Amino acid sequence: MTEAFCMKEKAKREMNGVSEVRMRNGRRALQGTCPSCGTKLFRILGKADQAGPLVVFTPPRNELSTIQATF
Repeated sequence: MTEAFCMKEKAKREMNGVSEVRMRNGRRALQGTCPSCGTKLFRILGKADQAGPLVVFTPPRNELSTIQATF
């Protein structure tokens, strides 16, 4: 059900043997093979597909005034 672009055939193909991998920069991707030619396919997942909650840093109120004053 997952599609990726096959560079050998220059077309989108359904991936066989899909497995999830994590790249060195921490992003997630899907890896599989092309059903017709056997080429390795790779699809980077978008940020909306990434698992985990969004963590937002908000400084304490006393640090907020000093940060605004420096700009």
